[in-house]
Amino acid sequence: MDPKELANIRARTDQKLAYARVHLDELLKRGRSNGDVFDRAHHESFLYHLFGAKDSFLQELNTYYSFGLPQNGVTSNNLKQKADSKGIDCKELTALTELEGDANSWMSHAKDMRHHSTHVGGVPRTFFAGGEEDGQVWLKNPKTGVEIEIDSLKAIELWFVNMQDLLEELRQSAIAKNQL
Repeated sequence: MDPKELANIRARTDQKLAYARVHLDELLKRGRSNGDVFDRAHHESFLYHLFGAKDSFLQELNTYYSFGLPQNGVTSNNLKQKADSKGIDCKELTALTELEGDANSWMSHAKDMRHHSTHVGGVPRTFFAGGEEDGQVWLKNPKTGVEIEIDSLKAIELWFVNMQDLLEELRQSAIAKNQL
């Protein structure tokens, strides 16, 4: 495996996380979420880049495990089929797909919101005026109807940290397993 090619593939995942961070930082700097165009545009861009990092990591798995799928054919399903046909247990891919498939996980909520905002419309939100949650804005999973019961800015900041930590953990696991 060409070390330069591998470094470029890893860098792309890191770039997508950095792009998500840009949008997150702009939202945090602004402070309170109010549902205006700036707010919604940044939330959608954040989700787009957050899942771009996950998708880019699939390219890393394709490389680490020498699956040989063409770049435009790298999906979770195609990687699983390739791993199964080679008799390879790709625990990193399993971890990702299980987390995405768990309807109650942060990743599943974020993924549903990303897909909805990309293909259908804005992510539903609940705005609070008065009471314990005064000033908070909760995101609502458009697929399941579940409200994310923390302020939207805290939720997406947590999702960023979770994705960053998860991808780094899975990256280190794949590197160690494949002795790269």
